[in-house]
Amino acid sequence: MPPKSNAIRERIKEFHSDCANADPVKIQATVKKALNDRNCLMVKHAAERCEERLIYDLEADLLKAYQRFLKNPVKNDPNCTAKGAIVRAWLHWTVRRSIFSLPDYITISVNRYGGDPRTPPSICGLTVPWVW
Repeated sequence: MPPKSNAIRERIKEFHSDCANADPVKIQATVKKALNDRNCLMVKHAAERCEERLIYDLEADLLKAYQRFLKNPVKNDPNCTAKGAIVRAWLHWTVRRSIFSLPDYITISVNRYGGDPRTPPSICGLTVPWVW
């Protein structure tokens, strides 16, 4: 019998192949099924797919998955793999939703952490210039 890690790797590969060449409805159903999985790595990949495809309809499923991994987190999500991916997806959605509804005088400040040129730019927060 192969180790569990090989089994989950195969399931993750199957998940990605199911999502690669499918219509959006099938992708959403596949991602929803993966979000209900017990394995934190599978949920991590599902949350990343939610983030990249902007599948807003699965927001409630993301929240349920996050709450599920809060119970006995050391055993169920040892390195916060799933919870971290879920939070990143939710934050990404929140920023994308709010950018289009921001007033004209609020801008997004893009900066590099510590000024290191190798660090990719990221959104640090909102900058509100003084309005006189």
